[in-house]
Amino acid sequence: MSQFKILLWQNQSLLGQFESAANAGHELIQQIRSRFPQEAGFRTEVMVASDEKRIIESSRQGIRLISREVIYQPYNEDATDQKV
Repeated sequence: MSQFKILLWQNQSLLGQFESAANAGHELIQQIRSRFPQEAGFRTEVMVASDEKRIIESSRQGIRLISREVIYQPYNEDATDQKV
């Protein structure tokens, strides 16, 4: 399952962003773009998770995850060897 970050713009203003974990990433992106068409001034920027950073704590009680930061890269719909 891939994790995507999708940013939605309208007329050069960022309206919002959301993250989604989806098996059918390409279909998800197409569905979002059909609901927010370029003709109406919308633009989407799609990123795909490529890695993550983790901060952990090790103590006598064991190992505990303190935080997790997902690292995104631009999603290239045409690339066949892209990690998705």
